[in-house]
Amino acid sequence: MMATTTTIPPPWEQKLQQAQEVNVQNIFIYRGGRAPRHVTHVIIDKSIKIIPFRAFCCCEDLRYVKMHNGIEGIGKEAFMNCISLRGIDVTNVRVVGEMAFSRCCNLMALDNSERLEKIGVQAFLDCSSLGHVNLPSVRVIEASGFAGCTNMMCAILGRHIEAIEISAFYYCTSLRRLRFELGDNGISFASDAFDCCRQLTSIELVGNIHQSISSLGLEEWQDDMNQEIDRINHLLPNIHDSQKTTELSQWVDIVQSKIECYKLMENTSLLELALWKATKLVMGEGGSVWERQTCRMGCGAAVVIPNVLAFINSTDL
Repeated sequence: MMATTTTIPPPWEQKLQQAQEVNVQNIFIYRGGRAPRHVTHVIIDKSIKIIPFRAFCCCEDLRYVKMHNGIEGIGKEAFMNCISLRGIDVTNVRVVGEMAFSRCCNLMALDNSERLEKIGVQAFLDCSSLGHVNLPSVRVIEASGFAGCTNMMCAILGRHIEAIEISAFYYCTSLRRLRFELGDNGISFASDAFDCCRQLTSIELVGNIHQSISSLGLEEWQDDMNQEIDRINHLLPNIHDSQKTTELSQWVDIVQSKIECYKLMENTSLLELALWKATKLVMGEGGSVWERQTCRMGCGAAVVIPNVLAFINSTDL
């Protein structure tokens, strides 16, 4: 007999379901415009694709919002000052607008935030109960995006992150751990992105780059990266808050340069292996030019060579 799995919704959504069962009259179906100020439980109608400007602004009694998978954006100040809101499911939402959740001081979690691409200016300003964020698809965190999130302890960013703007994590006084993956273009840090993050002492570098580069036996890669991670983690606890962003930015630049060098080494090794294989096959059989070209295609040299040349031409060495 095949076992069945049950998906357990987050606690705030369970409470919303219970409220629906107990008293349907307390549920407000939102279809646009400004919501009544004293709503407590809301279901967003499927006709809504973007929650508009100030839709629920200052709804201080709003506790639970049931979103649907078709919502793509949350507009400016949409939930600002919703001080009783504890959690929200942002499945498929790509943009959180300016001050969208500003001063939602009891907001504890962003559920299903994997597709978020942009965090607007002051989007989560003073969300003092927000404990962590997991943003694998975010490209930009704009000015003061998470400023004043004093309970945030961990921020996880994916390989798509391109820019962390001015005061993005300002005064996140409990932020201890920053975990991210470096993409191909690196990360642009504003000079004060992590100012007053007194507890920031742990940086974790994750991603497929470890596996891809070490696949050819470049053992020094792992040792080199471990040394770099140890270096930044020993440095951060011993410098002033105002210096952490600068040191982190410089460290990312160094690591990015090393990644590019190791990529070049990896591609060069692949090129050497491909040419060696092609030469061995052809010379061993005394083949013709046509046979040599066929071998080069078969062993992958025709793919490796243009990729390596393109990489060399685009890299300042």
